[in-house]
Amino acid sequence: MNRYTIDKPTLHKEFYSVEWTSQRQWFLRNFKGDHRSEIIDSFYTFLENVQTHVYFFDWFNVYLLRNKISPPWITTITEDLSVNTLTIWHHKDGRLIKSDLPPNSSYFIPNLEDKYMASPFKYKSDETIGAQDIKALMEQNNYTNKYLQVLGENLVSKASTSGIKESEAQSISKPLFKPASLTSQTRNKFRAIHQNWTRSLEDSNKDNSVIIPKTPSTSQVGSVRHGPITRSVSQKD
Repeated sequence: MNRYTIDKPTLHKEFYSVEWTSQRQWFLRNFKGDHRSEIIDSFYTFLENVQTHVYFFDWFNVYLLRNKISPPWITTITEDLSVNTLTIWHHKDGRLIKSDLPPNSSYFIPNLEDKYMASPFKYKSDETIGAQDIKALMEQNNYTNKYLQVLGENLVSKASTSGIKESEAQSISKPLFKPASLTSQTRNKFRAIHQNWTRSLEDSNKDNSVIIPKTPSTSQVGSVRHGPITRSVSQKD
């Protein structure tokens, strides 16, 4: 089994790459002399233990977290209550990216005690598979899973809101029945029924009308007629 050898030229190239500019400047400005040497020695010891290549600033972020050091590129909900943690993405170079979906570049997925890198695209130039390739595959898998999770949550949220609005609109705009949908034949039948009912009511009032004398005499016999029947009423003395 081939023992891992620290590739210092590659680490040096990565350290001075453009994507780590902000973190590199902060590191060189705040850690000098023996303190800087101790950090670098700790990093090399870590590489010997894990037997794989790791970016220095990936390891350095964990080092800062464990030593309770807060660099300027780390923002938490306790420091800024106005930040929505669901839409703020921590780029690996220290920048904060605000968007509904994950960015199209490498970023850290915050966890309870540690941070995991997520990368959308990884490329290989040779056919040899090493530990770094497995690490890259895990980062790409993290990115895919997180992207699907956020996308699903957004779709469910928008679908729920849209469904409520459509239901409210339908309950207001749609009546229980439409009177205007009656055919002309049906309307004519209702009109004829109404006319026949009115005519029957008028005839009934004529046949059952009550005739009462306008000024009845106190001594005369009054009569009240109900149709063909006449009933005499005499006043008692």
